[in-house]
Amino acid sequence: MNVQNPITSTEDSSESADAANQAFAAYLRRNVRASLELHRLDTSFKYFLAAAPRVFVSKCIDGRVHAGDEKGYPPSTVTYVRTEGTNVDLSPNNNRFWDRLHAVILDAANHTPGCPALFYALGHFGVMGSGCAAHNQDNDRALATVRQQAEELRKRYRPDELFIIHGMTNTDDHSLRLYFADGHELDTARLIERLNTPEMPLADPRHAFQRDFLNQPLDDREANVLIDGQPPGTIMTGPDAPMFHDIRAMVAMESYLINEMRRIIVNRSRNNVVFDPRLLEAVLDVLHSVSGLPTELMAPLAYQTIWNVAYTLHERQRLETLLDEEQRTLSLQHAENMVAYGEGFELEKRNTLVLVKPGRGNDLEALDVARRVIVQHRHRRGEQHHPPLVHVNVEVTGTRETWQAFNVTVLAKLLTMATNVKHVFGDDCRMLTTYSYRRQKRFYPVHVYPDSQAANAEPISSFPTNLTAGLTNEDFTRNELTLREDAFSQTCAKVASHD
Repeated sequence: MNVQNPITSTEDSSESADAANQAFAAYLRRNVRASLELHRLDTSFKYFLAAAPRVFVSKCIDGRVHAGDEKGYPPSTVTYVRTEGTNVDLSPNNNRFWDRLHAVILDAANHTPGCPALFYALGHFGVMGSGCAAHNQDNDRALATVRQQAEELRKRYRPDELFIIHGMTNTDDHSLRLYFADGHELDTARLIERLNTPEMPLADPRHAFQRDFLNQPLDDREANVLIDGQPPGTIMTGPDAPMFHDIRAMVAMESYLINEMRRIIVNRSRNNVVFDPRLLEAVLDVLHSVSGLPTELMAPLAYQTIWNVAYTLHERQRLETLLDEEQRTLSLQHAENMVAYGEGFELEKRNTLVLVKPGRGNDLEALDVARRVIVQHRHRRGEQHHPPLVHVNVEVTGTRETWQAFNVTVLAKLLTMATNVKHVFGDDCRMLTTYSYRRQKRFYPVHVYPDSQAANAEPISSFPTNLTAGLTNEDFTRNELTLREDAFSQTCAKVASHD
């Protein structure tokens, strides 16, 4: 198949369709570039997962709380449900939610014996920026929602199979306030406030670590290569610090630090020569006080907390450098320019997507909140000469060997979701439909209907590239699909190299 170049192909001559297609093409190029980088880090991912619990996060669709950077978890290592205001239907009928949660529980049972899966229900609030739109900026209501969700789930699962925490994220600086079932709290903003003294400051990401560690190369060869042999202190410095913004450096440090924490706390094979002793002691004091906390979660939670302290301090410093009010607004307020409906969006930058993940129990309501957010805020990053953009993606695990399997697991689901989009947006949007693989996170564009029918059946879909064009029962093979996927990736990567 000759895959059309997504940069120049346009079948709809209207100005708005052309503008939408150009925006989608640039978006797909970024995704392919990031996905290729992700693939090169496979060894580091395995190293990270060897020390990490299996994690499920239920949180809001707000693009300011995207991904798991503030928690120190690399892309693809956390399973998310994203709903407006973290509202989830916990009735037995919401099969999508329970299937996803049970997959994580069983993954933990099979791959991290002795360590339960970890569940977070997270709301969010802002001080300088706005709070949760779904809760009308009512922080108490946002917290009550996640507290109720956590309490309901604790009735259903033993803590040794699913350990449940609820909390709030400050969207200004990404500090986390976590609540345990017994009432204990682990609040990184308060930790910083308490430990930051003139004599021993905690005001810079580097202050969360020991001085000798900051100034020497890492004692892990692969991690050291990924950060280009620089001392850790160097990659934590500045508003674009690689440890928090470059995927290679970020994954290298996440993998190194979580394993280092495990050696210190669980294996006791190393003395602490990495983390600031005061900070580590303060974190462990809280964790040791939590009733019923499984031992195997002690190291991951201590690592996550110290990472979040460093990340929060970095964000505070970065905000101080944003002297222009427009730049501060892009960081503190809604500035999303696309709705993302489905799974697999972890590689996209923070505050660019309003995320709606199936599992809420009422996708239409979540999509309607997303529509209102995107209509109000999508022009903050520049004038858009097209209707609101909606990206619908189905994420799959493993390959599809037959057209029937692809139809059932990809196309049929895309049609259901596209129908929901049509119901909420009507004709006032442009839609991109894709599929991706869970570990790869690369979007492959397809048309739900055959190209001969697409113009009438999918009038809001104008993106020209269709990787399954012409494939039917007779000629669909895994090899043919892989060839088309590779051709698309190479085309995007080639054009992206000239961007």
